[in-house]
Amino acid sequence: MKLKLDQFSSKFCSNTKIEKNTNNDKISHIRDEISYLFEINGIKEYAYYQDHDDDYIYFDIWSGVDQNYTFWKVSYSYNGTKVSIPEVEATQVVRTTEWKDLVEDIPVDKASIIDLIEKTVKGIFKKEMPIIKQFNDEEMISVEPLFSIVGVTDAHGDAATAEATNQLIQEFNKAVDEGYMQAGLFHKHLTKSYYYKKAWMVEEDAMYGDSLVKAGTPLVELQFTNDKAWELKKANKFMPPSIGAQGSVEEI
Repeated sequence: MKLKLDQFSSKFCSNTKIEKNTNNDKISHIRDEISYLFEINGIKEYAYYQDHDDDYIYFDIWSGVDQNYTFWKVSYSYNGTKVSIPEVEATQVVRTTEWKDLVEDIPVDKASIIDLIEKTVKGIFKKEMPIIKQFNDEEMISVEPLFSIVGVTDAHGDAATAEATNQLIQEFNKAVDEGYMQAGLFHKHLTKSYYYKKAWMVEEDAMYGDSLVKAGTPLVELQFTNDKAWELKKANKFMPPSIGAQGSVEEI
């Protein structure tokens, strides 16, 4: 599988002149440059910015062959106002996460050993399960439920399909990248106390704080911008976000 640069995509190249350059300006220029710059397996797809360093831009893009998002990197240069990408092809990469073992002090007696065996056999021992960090205190990022779990009925007896949820996530991420998804508080007040980052769907059961998050749960990262709002979020004064999504109901 090859990811090639679409040589005809030039309308997203930025010629904007700015007087003061910040890291957010750079990220904005990167997003503009890569948004519709690539095609995968002959189909032009929207590229979602993930990260960058001095040498590479990291992004993901929908692969129809894999029916999933795949991660890539491409080299670039930046002169303070314009991002240039000299390479024709990007390189596929794997996003890695550091995991740490959960260390538990278990008394060495017969009852504890039997309990340990039962937990291991049932597959519910927490250190065997992936962990989703609810709060990143250093970077002031929280992870929140975005929508209902795929296939699980709500109080009205309705449930969302995987196809509809994936479409919601793609449209949400596009709105975030293009600056249309405005953060708000209490369904009334627009705010700059936080902003939305990328949403994704949990692929396997994982621990989220002290709770179990089931596969098929859509989650989203919220980036907080001031200490007061961050402390209120950690104190559960702010509920998970409501994005005002609309949909249609199909009788089954």
